[in-house]
Parts: sequence; C-alpha cells; structure tokens
Amino acid sequence: MTGPVLFYDGACGLCDRSVRWVLRRLRPESPLSFAPLQGDHAARFLPESLRRPPFTTVVYLESPAHVAQIESAAIHALAPHVTAWGLRAIWPPVANPIYRIVSRSRHRWFGTQCTLPSPDQHARFLD
Repeated sequence: MTGPVLFYDGACGLCDRSVRWVLRRLRPESPLSFAPLQGDHAARFLPESLRRPPFTTVVYLESPAHVAQIESAAIHALAPHVTAWGLRAIWPPVANPIYRIVSRSRHRWFGTQCTLPSPDQHARFLD
C-alpha cells in the first residue's frame, strides 16, 4: 500500500456517484486511491467483517494500522484530500442518520452501476 485508500461498494450506484464526486474535487497532489470492498486490495488489507455484504459504510484505510469505517470518520479522513470546505462541520450531526437510512435502500434507489474512470483517473483505482 502506497497511500490512503477509500474502499467502497463497487456494485452500488450511489457509491459510484460518490467516488466520482470525490474525484472531481480531489486535489492533484493527493495520494488517495480507490478500491471496491469486493476486490483483491480489500481482501489483502481489510478484515473479513468489513468485506462481507451488506456493506453499510465506506472504509478509509490510511495505513494498515489505521482503518476508519464509521461514516463520519471516512468523511473526516477525506477532508484533507478534497475541496469541500463545509464537509467536516456538516456531515456528522446532520448526515449520519440520513446515511444509515439511505445505506439500507441504496441499491434499490440508485441501482448497481459502475462507471469506468477516465484515463487520467485510472491510476487512482487499485482493482
């Protein structure tokens, strides 16, 4: 592992949209990479309990010794990498309860799409 990785449900339309949102705001110097929870990198670095469906959160792996799996922890971890000034203040108290509700129905509401990254984004995807 060479830098922080955001693991997400690779079969989730909402997760796909969220990754694309982060990519549009990602600072060029950020070392952040992306990998699906169903992939080889997740199997290598995450415990089975985090890789077993149903996936209810994203996982931010800063280093093999530091894993953040709670919704707000992932957003706090992303804040240094993206341009989103209000993200830290707004997310935990307002969005966590909404996130928990949405995570239960996200496949039904957003489908199971997977967008291929552009050639310049491709290097950020590990699987």
